[in-house]
This record gives sequence, C-alpha cells and structure tokens, in this order.
Amino acid sequence: EGTVQNDLGKRYQEEFRKYLIGEMEFPKNVFISLFVSEEKDLYPILVLPRCNRHEGVHLHHFYIPGIEIKLFIGNQQPVEFECIRKEFPDEVLIFLESFKKSDLWKALVRSARNAKYKGKLKKMSEVDLRLIIKDP
Repeated sequence: EGTVQNDLGKRYQEEFRKYLIGEMEFPKNVFISLFVSEEKDLYPILVLPRCNRHEGVHLHHFYIPGIEIKLFIGNQQPVEFECIRKEFPDEVLIFLESFKKSDLWKALVRSARNAKYKGKLKKMSEVDLRLIIKDP
C-alpha cells in the first residue's frame, strides 16, 4: 500500500475517527465549507484531493461536478472563521455560488490557457477549448 499524500495527520485523523464513531465532539481547529454550484449545466471537471498551506492552516480541497469542498485544519484559523462560527455554529457551512465566478474556475481557466497541448488535444484546443474556457 502506498502512502497517502493528503492525509490529515495523525492527530486530526484520530480526532475525526473518534468524532465519526461518536466518541468526541467535532474536532477543534477545523472549519469545513461546502460550495454548491447554482448552475444547472455542470462541467464534467474533477479536481483530485490536494493539500496546501493557506493563511496558517492546512487546506484540504477537492471538487466534483457541482460541489467544492474545503477543509481547513490547524491552530491558526483566520479570525473570520471565528466570527462565522459564532454566527453559524454548524460543523459544515454550505454556500450556494456560481462556479464560473469561483476562484477554482478562474484557476482552471488560467491553467487551460497556459497549458501546452499536444496531439489530439492540440487540435481540440484550437477550437473547442476556447469555447469551454471563455470568461463568464
């Protein structure tokens, strides 16, 4: 078995395990946001889970058509998260957004524009990809 690159770390993995089986409350220093696309026609795009540092916390992030999930873990949660948590004490906050106006969409468009295509994708990129990634 290979090593998982995006694991939560031993501490948070154990805390989530205990939370899921009802042995403890939702882990401290964790903020989960779920963004649901308001578009009816979804792009068949998948962004595999990845983890990076974001404003002092680890951001675990992935996207499946119509749903973007962000899991912020760490001791240095942004102040805004505390304010949101006081107002909305739920464990997961759900937002409705336009995917074509999201930061993820903008990043995907930049990547597609800067990519160096070869073979069949090069032919496709000359026509079809420009139509797909045009700005909203």
